[in-house]
Amino acid sequence: MSIEKLNYKRIGIIGAGGVSGWVIHFLYDFGYNRKQFDYLNTEITVFDEASVTDKNLLHQNYKFEDLGKKKVKVMEDKYAITAIDRFMEKKDFKNYDVILSGPDGMEIRKKLYEYGDSHPELFWIDGRSSSNLGLIFNSKVPADIRNSYLDDSTERGSCLLDYEKQNNISHAMPVIVGAAMVQVFLQAVRGNLVTKEKVFHL
Repeated sequence: MSIEKLNYKRIGIIGAGGVSGWVIHFLYDFGYNRKQFDYLNTEITVFDEASVTDKNLLHQNYKFEDLGKKKVKVMEDKYAITAIDRFMEKKDFKNYDVILSGPDGMEIRKKLYEYGDSHPELFWIDGRSSSNLGLIFNSKVPADIRNSYLDDSTERGSCLLDYEKQNNISHAMPVIVGAAMVQVFLQAVRGNLVTKEKVFHL
């Protein structure tokens, strides 16, 4: 599907963990380093209230020296984004042209989908990773397809299963999903968006 000109001057990012932490990294790499979009004139705001723990080091974009620090503060120092030390809420959606979503829970994801349906001017990309399974949707994917992957769960999960964390098993899937989300964003910037869900099961 062609997008004549994607307005991306204000980007909001939900989360700074398994998927979103890599989204932030690849946005910086392809925007600032590779000049694939106007990173320096784009306001990028990241919402998360969590701190880095030892289990995050298995699959998230953090290092040993980041332990105990707020995730958004680490990202702000590395990638020239604006850090918001809380979770994104529905009231924040109106402040952005693009939302890149990688939360560890379903509640905010459902709110984003519903808000997007009534505000088509908002372009969003949502990515998920669970063990070796990854999913990506964007706001132009037909609602009946993307909504079939929603549920009423109020639990907050992780990119890794409990037994994987306990046995020090990691996967590249959060990196793959994060990179693919940025690719979808770049395609939208270039007016060459594919309006089909992406499922990775490796």
